[in-house]
Amino acid sequence: MVFKRPAHLLVADVFLGKWRERASSYRNNRATKNAEILSWFTAIAEILGVDPLTKTGQNYVLRRKSMEFVIHAIDKLDSEQTRLDHRDDHVAYIKDSRDASVILAGPLLSDDGAHSIGSILIIDAADRNGAEAFAAGDPYAKAGLFERTAITHWIKTMG
Repeated sequence: MVFKRPAHLLVADVFLGKWRERASSYRNNRATKNAEILSWFTAIAEILGVDPLTKTGQNYVLRRKSMEFVIHAIDKLDSEQTRLDHRDDHVAYIKDSRDASVILAGPLLSDDGAHSIGSILIIDAADRNGAEAFAAGDPYAKAGLFERTAITHWIKTMG
């Protein structure tokens, strides 16, 4: 079976279905309703690997324990040999990193596709400090390959 909805939305669908089934029994007992909703959300948070619920106004929000970041690095001019010399270490670092998990990674190419001119990585890290530590620990960065690096918080919405 293939689901087109992300896991957290499927869990929310199940929750809402259960909620609708039981809603009529809660009309006169708000404390019971609120306690049960909180216990359901706490269970969902544990399943999804997110932080416990945070109350914002009248709503409870599930907060992810980690965040996604895009690392956009541009190579220095005439640095292709540096990239080649450190590629194996770079790939091993991406595969074995404990600071962040790599969602997607690949080189940026020149318009003719003949030369690498940078790197894009989308990572899942605990916070910005974790993303910065991951980028700084990359063997390419340690070898001085990059002219500049930008780290931007990112949220996937499609694909």
